[in-house]
Amino acid sequence: MKTNIEMRALKSLVSWKSLFAEEVTAEAKLLASQGAAPETVTLDDYQRAAPIAAATLLERIASETTASADSKDV
Repeated sequence: MKTNIEMRALKSLVSWKSLFAEEVTAEAKLLASQGAAPETVTLDDYQRAAPIAAATLLERIASETTASADSKDV
């Protein structure tokens, strides 16, 4: 069964995936820089960074949802 995806939804998904990956990477590097081996980013750094990045992603999605709702009210 073929599923159609609205273009706007697809663009948002791509944006969110990219944001999450960028945030995880940046946060993991920050965590690594504060650790015992600042030049090495470990799996533990990425695992600790992921929930932080998820929170950032949720904030972004919420702000987009609010902005979208506001534009429909106008």
